[in-house]
Amino acid sequence: MAQKLNYHHLRLFWEVAKAGTITAACKNLNLAQPTVSAQLQVFEQTLGCSLFIRRGRSLKLTPTGENVLRRADEIFELGKDLVSSLKNPNAISNSGISRIYVGITSSFPKLLAYRLLSPAFVQNSATDPERTHLIIRTGSHASLLTMIAAGDLDMILTDSPVEPSSRIRAFNHELGQTTMSIMCSKSLYPKLSENFPYSLNGAPCLYHTVGTNMRRNFDLWVNAHGITPVCLAEMDDTSLIHAGAQWGERVFAVPSLETHVLMQRYSNIKLLDEIKDIQLHYYAITGDRRISNPAVAELLGHAREIFEIKPIKDI
Repeated sequence: MAQKLNYHHLRLFWEVAKAGTITAACKNLNLAQPTVSAQLQVFEQTLGCSLFIRRGRSLKLTPTGENVLRRADEIFELGKDLVSSLKNPNAISNSGISRIYVGITSSFPKLLAYRLLSPAFVQNSATDPERTHLIIRTGSHASLLTMIAAGDLDMILTDSPVEPSSRIRAFNHELGQTTMSIMCSKSLYPKLSENFPYSLNGAPCLYHTVGTNMRRNFDLWVNAHGITPVCLAEMDDTSLIHAGAQWGERVFAVPSLETHVLMQRYSNIKLLDEIKDIQLHYYAITGDRRISNPAVAELLGHAREIFEIKPIKDI
């Protein structure tokens, strides 16, 4: 069982985690390296777990270490708020800030994610004591589910629901759906727009990775039409696919909600067609069936409204 927490050791851990190496942290702390190393070992023994993986001279946080760092961030932020309030009683306090921990799966469209979370970015003033502060993590569907089960996330944005057979206690909240669209580099458009979709036979294509919802739907669609594009690369990050289309000649699939903003932002891509018989579903996953956090409930309500507005305008 962990002993009483030593806040001095927590501070040393926090400094080392932020600096990335013990050497760099020692310079900031003006302490000798053997002292810091020894006290970190004591801290790990006190907690009964490893906080770092040592890779050469650098340190990488373990999953437990990342959890401790998040808690330490909150603790020291409250400490700063306390000191500030004592120095200036009339200053705006940070204690009313709502912190929301959001996980975004790698396959979730990043432009769509930003638009869904936009109230926390654009509607809050930096001086608003009641503002929402987002902490966003990206990762695989499985890794983020593990985090929400541990209570480290308030919600996950994903294109795949939690399966009923999952051992993790989590609940799906459907945000909405949109059709799939096919886009391409501008130089390919004259040739591919004729005899579409059969013109995609042999066309250079950027694929989403196997297992993603977009890939499953794209494969179903091309197979139904007997189309065989040439796969140049498979990516689980939608933003990489968008960027990749800027270089060379590429074809790729996107949620139709994103086509407008993509053509605004990237001058080298065009819309080939909207595939109206393919529906892409998007979800928020939470650890509880009922949403008790008002800030999370507000974001989910806003997200559902977005799917009623087509297309997404530039943000």
